[in-house]
Parts: sequence; structure tokens; C-alpha cells
Amino acid sequence: SSIATAELLNYYHKHRGIVLGLQQSTSYLGGIFWVWILNQSIPQLGIRVAQIKLAAICAASLLPACIFLDRSPGVGHKHPAFRPLQNRIPLKETIKYVWSLVRQRLRTISWKYQLPVAVLHCAMVLIHIGTLIFCFFLIPAALNRLDDGGVGTMIVAVCQGGEFLGRWAIFYLGDRWGKYVCSSQRCFNTLSAFAASTAGMIALFTRAKTSVSCVTATFLFGFSQGGLLVLGAACLSEMPDAAPGDRIDALAVAYSVGTFLLPPISARLMLLGERFEPLLWVACGAVSIGSVVVFLLSFWVEWQ
Repeated sequence: SSIATAELLNYYHKHRGIVLGLQQSTSYLGGIFWVWILNQSIPQLGIRVAQIKLAAICAASLLPACIFLDRSPGVGHKHPAFRPLQNRIPLKETIKYVWSLVRQRLRTISWKYQLPVAVLHCAMVLIHIGTLIFCFFLIPAALNRLDDGGVGTMIVAVCQGGEFLGRWAIFYLGDRWGKYVCSSQRCFNTLSAFAASTAGMIALFTRAKTSVSCVTATFLFGFSQGGLLVLGAACLSEMPDAAPGDRIDALAVAYSVGTFLLPPISARLMLLGERFEPLLWVACGAVSIGSVVVFLLSFWVEWQ
């Protein structure tokens, strides 16, 4: 009913971080479960399902994420708070409703930042198209060499498990301390830096010879993927003279770009084999050093 829909939308806008975290992270849990089930009977089919699932997530995300990340009532200035159209979602007019959301979303963003947001969304679409090509043409060659006892499935599942916790961490921090977005970014940057550093150390000293070290390094690297996307978010959200709502918009765009760019890169590094293992160390080090640098720079700006 329209009343139930209105109550759901009100709860969503009040706790948008938790709702989005649940919505996106459950896809990872479902992916881990189905890949594991299919791998028990048809290993190669399990790998293919993992590819299709990743491609489906990328394709679905072509709808800009910040359409649904509207500001809460009272946040920002000069712009009205988001109001659901007639407090209901018309099932027969889905396309019209989404287009209305897009127009309403653009009206709530300051004209000063509409062009950068549009450019970043175009870049996000190109990244997603590249990710689709990457999944179906580049990863299979590496996966064919890992078809022994489900090693490839284990890597995919563990990496997604780390990404699952990383998503929950950033969404919880953003929802718990929504008024202090910069503080939550610093916390997650620091957390990601330690996770990436630990993953790099394990890969460096053990060369992932044992299953424990391989699982640990893969899990921590998947978790630290959130650090790089927060790097971009920290830079974008520190825009001078920007209203809180505009910073949230920039954070949503950076999150969308980072989320779908980093998993295929990390998967490619892990699946290329020992010959390219140093690239994994470099990637972990880049996440770690970059997170710490942005963490310190954010305080340096405040100290000046």
C-alpha cells in the first residue's frame, strides 16, 4: 500500500547507510553461497557464475548511485529535501518515475557541482563497460589455469568476503556519524591502511605457500579495496564552500567508481600467478601509503 511504501521510504532516508549496506552486501553473500554450491558439482560452472554475477552487478550499477543517496531533511541549504512522488512507487510507470528521480536529484545539486558530477558519472559508465569486457575476455584465460580443486572459487569467495565487511564498515561509519563524514573517512582510511599493509606483509614473507596465508592475504586485500575508493571520496568531499549534501553526492560518485573498478583489478592480480605476485605487493602498498597520506593531509589542512 502507499502508506507502507511511504513508511519504508522514510526509514530508508533516515538510515540510508544501513539500508544501502544491506542491499549491496547481500549480493556478495549470495554470490559466495551460489559459487560454492555450484563448484561442488560443476567447478567450471561455478567460475562462470562468478563472472556473470560480477558483470550483472556492473550492468545494474549503470543507474547512478547518487539518485538514491538523497540528503536527509534539513541537510544543506537553498534546496528542498527529497520528497517521494505521491509517497508511492508506481509500478506501471517505472521509467517515468526513475526519470523524475533523476531530474529531482539534479535539482537538489548545486549548479556549481553538476558538471563535475556528470563527468564522473560518464567515467563510471565507461569503467563499467570496461569491467564487463574484462570479466568475459581477460579473466577466463587466467581462471583456466586455476581449475584444480576450486582454488579460483576460493579466491573469488574470500575476496568477496573481505569486500563484504569493507562495505559494511564504511556504510556503518557513514550512517553512524553522518554529520561527520570526514571523520568516518579518516577512520576507514586508517583501517584500510592497516589491512592492506598486513596483506602485503603476508604475501611478501610467505609467498602465499600455505592455505592459511593465501586466505588471509586475499581476505585482507578484499577488505582494503574500500580504502582506495575512500581516497577519491576524501579528495572530492573536501570541496571548499560545499554544502553537506553536495559532499555526500561526491562521496556517492566516488564510491560508485571505486567499488566497481577495484574488484576486477585485484582478482586479475591474484589470478595471474607467482610471476606477477610483486604487483599484488605494489597494489597493497599503494593502498596503504595512499590511505595514510590522505589521512595525514586531511589533518594538515585543518592545522593550517
